[in-house]
Amino acid sequence: MGVLYVISDRQSASTAIELASKERGDVSILLIGEARGLIDGLEQGKTLGHTCRIYCLDANPKGTSQVHGVEAVDYFGWVELIEENDRIVSWT
Repeated sequence: MGVLYVISDRQSASTAIELASKERGDVSILLIGEARGLIDGLEQGKTLGHTCRIYCLDANPKGTSQVHGVEAVDYFGWVELIEENDRIVSWT
């Protein structure tokens, strides 16, 4: 069990991602709303540790996004992420 950061605000997303990178253990980040536009500029390997996974909400996912290291999920996948994590941090 880990922590899920749900980020929807594009302007303060860098702060939330920085906080997520300081977490210990299993960390997942789900980009929703306007924050989905950030996936093109994310440099996952430099900013985040090895245990962090990044997801992007997409109503019709095709399995993975076009950005390496970012997995597209639908609303059902969002629910699965909530069930998999014991702590949820909502950043809006």
